[in-house]
Formats: sequence, structure tokens, C-alpha cells
Amino acid sequence: MFDVSQIQKRYFDIRLTVETEDGQSRKVELQVEPPTVKQLKRLTAVAKADETEVMTELRDAVGGILSKNKTRYRVPDAYIENLDFDQLSGIMTAYMQWVAEEKQAKN
Repeated sequence: MFDVSQIQKRYFDIRLTVETEDGQSRKVELQVEPPTVKQLKRLTAVAKADETEVMTELRDAVGGILSKNKTRYRVPDAYIENLDFDQLSGIMTAYMQWVAEEKQAKN
């Protein structure tokens, strides 16, 4: 019988340096898991969002990506809110490139 739990998981390594509400700098290192079908739908919604909602969709998508990590660390919303558009976009682009590369890689 095929056991799905025996498939070796792959992780996207990311390091964030965020500024907290009180102005302190904090480093967070995460190993992010591959997206679920639900997450992929949310990620594609960013591309389809109109101009007024694109930042909200992008912020929510990146928050979902970062919070689905190996240690189950819940990235605080304040951390996501303190990222600028370029940082959010960079995280999203790097993650999607990693997903595409992993999809092409042999199991």
C-alpha cells in the first residue's frame, strides 16, 4: 500500500529581518513547506486582484506562506504589516520560483 506520509518533504529556507512595533530589529529563520491546493488558489488570486486589493491579497498570501513552516511558528501579523511592497513581492517571487523548481526536480 502506498503511504503518503513516507514522501520526503522539501522546504523553502527564508530569513526575515523585521522591525517590531517598538522599533527593535528581529531575525526570523523559517523552513517553509510546499503549498497546499488551497494555498495555490490564494497565490493565484494575487495575480487576479484589482489595484485596490492587490496589497491586501499579497500580504495575506505571504502571511499564509510564512506561517506554514516546519516549526509551526505563527508569524505575527505585525511582522507582515511591516514589510514593504518590494519585500512582499520578492518573497512571493522567490517562493513561486522554488515551487516551480521543486516541481521539475526528480523525486
